[in-house]
Amino acid sequence: MEKLAKQSNICKKLDSVKEIRSTDGLYDIIIKVESKTDEEFKHMFNHKIRSLDSIKYTMTLEAIDSTTY
Repeated sequence: MEKLAKQSNICKKLDSVKEIRSTDGLYDIIIKVESKTDEEFKHMFNHKIRSLDSIKYTMTLEAIDSTTY
């Protein structure tokens, strides 16, 4: 759990990370990120979040602002 807290603190420092929540269940944390482009998101996610030692598995859910339709 100490390692997870350390990695959460690292994620908090990333500009794209807007929210971090710990959870009970299949996953330990939920990280909410925002990016202007898909490429920006992919780079940040693959090179900054997935590369952290304590991140073993990830699931990505893309939320779309329904007010723009």
